[in-house]
Amino acid sequence: MDSVDNYKLLKKPPFQYKNNIKIQKMVFLFNALEEGWTIHKKNQYYIFKKKHEGKKEVYLDTYIQSFIERNLDI
Repeated sequence: MDSVDNYKLLKKPPFQYKNNIKIQKMVFLFNALEEGWTIHKKNQYYIFKKKHEGKKEVYLDTYIQSFIERNLDI
């Protein structure tokens, strides 16, 4: 394999990048659903809700960070 072949393997066309983002979104949403979250989309935003014994809760940045990390895992 020469350097031209290596370059072709490393270079991704733009459509592939967009597909990767779409797949990451799908994985994230699927994992959140599996954890019991309800997801609604309003305009371009996703709204996540989960029942907590009828209480409303606001989460700290640390919880949000761990929520994102947990749900991006394949």
